[in-house]
Amino acid sequence: MAIIQGGKRMKRKELDTNLTVEEAWILYEEFKRANGIDSSETYSELMRLLDVNQLTETDYISVIDEGMYNKYVISLRERGLATASINHYISAVRTFLNWCMEHDIMYHFKVKTVKGQEPQLKFATEEEIAALLKNPNHDDFVEMRTYTIICFILATGARSSTIRNIKVDDIDFKNHTVTYRHLKNKKVAVLPLTSQIERILHGFIRTWDTGSDFLFCDVKGGQLTSNALKLSFVHYSKRRGLRAIYPHSIRHAFSRMFIKNGGNVFILQQFLTHSSITMTQRYVKLFSTDIQESGFEQYNPLNVISNNKSRTKVVRRHV
Repeated sequence: MAIIQGGKRMKRKELDTNLTVEEAWILYEEFKRANGIDSSETYSELMRLLDVNQLTETDYISVIDEGMYNKYVISLRERGLATASINHYISAVRTFLNWCMEHDIMYHFKVKTVKGQEPQLKFATEEEIAALLKNPNHDDFVEMRTYTIICFILATGARSSTIRNIKVDDIDFKNHTVTYRHLKNKKVAVLPLTSQIERILHGFIRTWDTGSDFLFCDVKGGQLTSNALKLSFVHYSKRRGLRAIYPHSIRHAFSRMFIKNGGNVFILQQFLTHSSITMTQRYVKLFSTDIQESGFEQYNPLNVISNNKSRTKVVRRHV
């Protein structure tokens, strides 16, 4: 088989074997398990690629080509996803495709990511955060629920969907942890709680004994809807003379302040429950100015080493 590349006719490399998608996936999963790597997200994106191209697992893996991959990328764009989100999904399916190419069970092509201008993250400023935390009405259930949610997001960086699904039993005061059971990646995460947020949660649960399974329920004890959560944030922020501030703005503020305070990006990934470090690094990139302004010299490795040396011994040069 011949292909045209750079104006020259070249012979296309023949594949060493001809496997179905299902057979190739079984081999890939064995490789992943041997290396202790989760492949659940990769599989879901592979199924999306097949579906977009009207293929099934019984089709040969060798039929997947660059045109089919591009059609899959177009389908992601048509969903209105941000560039970072599109590349996140691409990175999942790319690991499988590249593995197949490396083992010559499908034809080679470059699995490219998409380019585009990254949108600026909307986050609440530190001044707005201070205003949000000031003097909540302790006699108003919705007001105190919103205040407690704001504190919880500032302490954990939780998504609004996570907030809506947390149950009272997910809070373990004995071990100082919270368990997330409804994450986007379908995993369960156990994260630490600080004494400050524990104190606030204790007060909220003790004062408003709703009898609901949900930690942050609606006024009838049912699960809080996404719209009700947003509206409570709008009313809460406007009563303080602020623009409408939403849960994701608090989550982004948590990320920004965590990075600005010299936090570890891998720890931040755990709090944000990102399945890929790539998503977390987006925050680092967007908040790079904050890193420079946060006294970077105090935790710069060279400075720390130099300062430690200067404290222990002074060596004078002989003239």
